[in-house]
This record gives sequence, C-alpha cells and structure tokens, in this order.
Amino acid sequence: MTLQTSLVGTILVAMPTLKEELAKTVILICGHDENGAVGLIINKKIPSLYLDDLLEQLNIPTSENFPEKIPLYTGGETDMGRGFVLHSPDYKHEQTIAINNEISLTATLDILNRIGENQGPKSTLLALGYTNWDNGQLEQELKDNKWLWTTCSKALIFNDDDDKWEDLVKKMGSGKGSISLETGTC
Repeated sequence: MTLQTSLVGTILVAMPTLKEELAKTVILICGHDENGAVGLIINKKIPSLYLDDLLEQLNIPTSENFPEKIPLYTGGETDMGRGFVLHSPDYKHEQTIAINNEISLTATLDILNRIGENQGPKSTLLALGYTNWDNGQLEQELKDNKWLWTTCSKALIFNDDDDKWEDLVKKMGSGKGSISLETGTC
C-alpha cells in the first residue's frame, strides 16, 4: 500500500492473533499522510466514566433533560487527557475535520458545550486519547497481516454495541473462505 492511497475513513479490525494493548480493537483512521497515521479506537468503553461525568469535571453545564450514562471510549493509549468527538456532519466548527460524508471529527470545548446544551450533533462518539503510527509503520502492519480493513459507516461508528470487533470478524470471515489465523508467503 503506497501513500498515494490514504487510509482516512478506513476501519481497522485487529486480527484475532494480535496481542498486546490493541487486541480485539476496531479503529477508525482519522489521519494518514507521509508522517504516519492517527486513529481512534471505537469499541473500548471506559468503565464507570460517562459523558455527564466528564462535562461535570470540565464545569460544562448540561440541560435539564441531558441523557445520563452516555459512554466514553478509550481512543488509544496516547494522550488520554485529550478528547475527540466523532460526530454526524450536522455540526460544523472551523476546526471540524470531515472523515467522510457521514462522519466528522471535532476536538474543541465548543462541541462539548453544545452537546451539554442538547444542541450538538445528532450522533456522537466521544473518545479520550488516540492511537498513532509512525511513517510506514501502519503499512508494514497491514503487510504483516496484523489488521483487516474495511470501509467505514455511521451505523458502525454511532452504535453502543459492545461486540463491534466480534461482529466485524464474523462478517469479514463469512465470504468464500474464512479468516486465516496463519501468516506466511505465497
């Protein structure tokens, strides 16, 4: 895979053999260029921490009918104090980045204020931290069969399904063959 092909908007699905902190992860690639790649894990909820807790910690007021217990996700092990909001494109800010036609990314306090007022985007996923790769590292991991990849959809991103990884592995392995757990050369 060459850099003429950007992976932005691609979903990475960890191979069942991948161990370490990225085992059983599903990652949306949000940035990819000659410097490397950046993504957000979209299937690892942070236990016992919810959006209303975060807004309270940041002294962001919430509307009277603000929903409770909206999960927060571990976007990755890098810079866990930094927040990112994946959202539907109905919210725009000068620092919003379009991932594709259905998904945008904003990392400002303004979006959290709007969400607290129930005036934010229709669909959201909030992540703390991110995952990153140096130049060529992700491409090598793809060659080494550490990841499956597929296209991104809002249905995948904006649901609270705890089984995203399992569902994707089943779906991707249900074609003519099945997912091989062995790597090798032809």
